[in-house]
Amino acid sequence: RLSDADHLNHALQLQQQPSLFSSDEYTNLNPNETRSNDQTNIKNDLSYSTYGNMPAWAAHDPQRFWHAADLYERKNGSTYREYEIALPRELTETQRIALVKDFIKQEIGDKYPYQLAIHTPTALDGGEQPHAHLMFNERRLDGIPRDPEQHFKRYNPKHPERICWGCDRYCP
Repeated sequence: RLSDADHLNHALQLQQQPSLFSSDEYTNLNPNETRSNDQTNIKNDLSYSTYGNMPAWAAHDPQRFWHAADLYERKNGSTYREYEIALPRELTETQRIALVKDFIKQEIGDKYPYQLAIHTPTALDGGEQPHAHLMFNERRLDGIPRDPEQHFKRYNPKHPERICWGCDRYCP
């Protein structure tokens, strides 16, 4: 069973890599036609995607970060939060991207890992329905290098180099 983060990240990955749909079944799709793969409906309406603030071990592979979050985050912890943001039709694609980047700069900054996808599907009235999905993790980056498992352990504010609350050993 895939977690929520896996579903969203899987959709983002498939949209970013159309080469995954190399069979004839997908080569002649209408841009607004739904594709189905691994029980996830994906629309070919992605207009922009990016990610940022990933730890060194996931710097070029955000999927590795989200998978580690699902694997190592504590039982009642949150692997990610998501904003779904409606964007004005009146703005150009470049203006929408700038608007969302400004939002990220203000709300996420450079301390939290995030992944962004902007979609522009067709609305019921035939116009565009631009919106953004912004996934971010609430684990604040503190500049101390950690492996994936250590990254998601509880933070010790008195001794940040120690990972667990009350542990007497230093983690490498």
